[in-house]
Amino acid sequence: KAECWRDIGNMYATRLKFARACAERPDAWEEVWRGERRKADDTGAAVSHEGTKLSFRVAADRVERPPEGGTGTILWDDVFPEVVYLEDDEAQDNVLAEEHEASPDFKEEHEDRWLHLGPNDKICLPVHFRLLHEHVQRRMCRANTGFLQQRGEIPKGADKAQSPPSCIGTSFEAAREIFKMANHFFVMALEYFLLDGWVTEHVRILQELSQMYRTLHFWEKDPKRSAAMLKRRAALLCPLLEQLSPKVYVAFWRQLSYTSAEIYQELFELKAKGKLPGLGPLGHEDDEEDKVDVKKAARCNELAKHSIKYYGIFLDSYHSDSKSADQVERDHASAYLQAKLNRARLRTKMMGISVDQQIEGNKLALDEYEEILEYGQRNPEVVEADVNMSTEMRLCAEMAALLPSKLARLARRTSS
Repeated sequence: KAECWRDIGNMYATRLKFARACAERPDAWEEVWRGERRKADDTGAAVSHEGTKLSFRVAADRVERPPEGGTGTILWDDVFPEVVYLEDDEAQDNVLAEEHEASPDFKEEHEDRWLHLGPNDKICLPVHFRLLHEHVQRRMCRANTGFLQQRGEIPKGADKAQSPPSCIGTSFEAAREIFKMANHFFVMALEYFLLDGWVTEHVRILQELSQMYRTLHFWEKDPKRSAAMLKRRAALLCPLLEQLSPKVYVAFWRQLSYTSAEIYQELFELKAKGKLPGLGPLGHEDDEEDKVDVKKAARCNELAKHSIKYYGIFLDSYHSDSKSADQVERDHASAYLQAKLNRARLRTKMMGISVDQQIEGNKLALDEYEEILEYGQRNPEVVEADVNMSTEMRLCAEMAALLPSKLARLARRTSS
């Protein structure tokens, strides 16, 4: 039963991600929803495929020969055609794997097989179990009542073809209803998949819950609620780092530490830019004359320290004997260098601190930038397409050139 709850939660989480994709790119939802449809060419006509011709030849055959046990050519028919189109077969398989909405294009047969979810919503599933039909309909109606109310009426006629599927909504209210259902089933699954005994499942469910908050954050316009979502994500993931072994669960350790660092960095940016109630902008770190509210700056600095801490945990997983890695796996290079870059940036953004603390932070940032540049010199592939860190490497070079003059200014302030 717990596996079913987990899988239902994953289904709702996927609906939430698809809703965001539709909201971000309203013109591309059909391409995502029905990937088996042939793409049109520049003239708008569907691209045709030559198909695959069946043959019984093997590599050793130099000429065509009759089939084994036969004396002539094969007689093909509609059941066993010589040329098959895999795309059409795939599309037919997908038809059997999804439900059909009531529409003029779909012939309504077997009325007893249709599930009535609302006054204007009914679907026909690819499978039908007569004894379970009423129970399934009742459960689906109850689960989708809030969502259907928030989604509103689906367009009819010509407008329907341009609208996303009825299973998603592009408004915040509709997306929130999908989130609630996914959260409900994931929480139920967690009651069984405890960390003690089910480490992998437990961590994955918590990661999925965190990702759902991140997806829902796309619609959130209220900075206070945005911060609450980020704090909730941190509360889900950060405690796991205290309970997992970094040597046994290396992949989880890196994923959790990097995500935790990003969460606190986002919180820092929210507060530092004055987007939260009662907290004005703190100014720019290079403006020495800014008068900073020390109490407010301390709150931001605490978030920055948390982010630096978790970036450090992530980076340490690649280091041996506290030494920086000469090279990391190519697939990990982008995340590794980005973590070092973000940590260096945060160290220069501390505000309301003493000059000596500023000098120490900027020195550490300068060392970080120089290490990134040295890594790039040792591993030129970091600027190639699959790593794509060329822009970041130029930024590091600029910062490494600018920070010595800033350190000199700070040194003069300590001596004056």
